Amino acid sequence: WWSIYGGTQHVLDRYWISTRRNPQEEVMFQRVVTQVVSGTCAALVAATLTQPLDVTRTRLQVAHTENASLTQIVSDLKASSGLRGFYRGLGPRILHMSVWGTVLSSAYELLRHVSRAT
Repeated sequence: WWSIYGGTQHVLDRYWISTRRNPQEEVMFQRVVTQVVSGTCAALVAATLTQPLDVTRTRLQVAHTENASLTQIVSDLKASSGLRGFYRGLGPRILHMSVWGTVLSSAYELLRHVSRAT
């Protein structure tokens, strides 16, 4: 998560610097946009990569048979819903992770900025 966040932030920071008239100028709006976009990109990648694991784990937890195995759950899910079944609920998860990540990273950035100022 943090590597995607940091990479996106780096790309956006370079973009903002290239569009500034004054190199010392730092606009609060640009900082907020950078944090929101970086958090959303990180959430998108993280949720997309881990959603199949989360769906499979949830299916294992609610399986009605005690003999349910990982391979059985995966094959049943693939047979009933195809590849799309592994990504069920991805939209709300991306939204949740985006909000959570943006709040977390904004708090981190604020504390980092405040600690450097003192």
